[in-house]
Amino acid sequence: MTWGTGPWGAGGPWGSGSAAPPPTLIGVSPEIVDREGGTIVLILGTNFADDMEVEIRKAGAAVGTGYIFDPRFDVSLNRAYVGMPALDDGVYDLRVTTSGGVVDLLNALDVREHANEYPVVSCRSKWSLPWSVGPRILSGG
Repeated sequence: MTWGTGPWGAGGPWGSGSAAPPPTLIGVSPEIVDREGGTIVLILGTNFADDMEVEIRKAGAAVGTGYIFDPRFDVSLNRAYVGMPALDDGVYDLRVTTSGGVVDLLNALDVREHANEYPVVSCRSKWSLPWSVGPRILSGG
């Protein structure tokens, strides 16, 4: 056996191993984010790595960078929490880059004013209004 060959790839006596697998993106939650920024989005996918970067794109150009909220995101569960920057209203793509490659998720985010209110309104339509379920007893202690 010669140096740099064998089951571990090219390089030193044991090789450098195989390249990291490319990331994949499954989806994001929530999909509707506030244009003022600050919404924390859960990105689901596979093959995330510590060197992961998240770009927000529109019409093929980068318009912002997502802040990975917790640098200790759970690689084994393939999820990352990313803070969104302030953006104009519209639909945006996400691009995730790792040492394994680049992947885009088209039409991933819908940026709107007061986006945080949309889930609340949606939930209210499924449940009775708070004042229609009977009296409330408040206690001071």
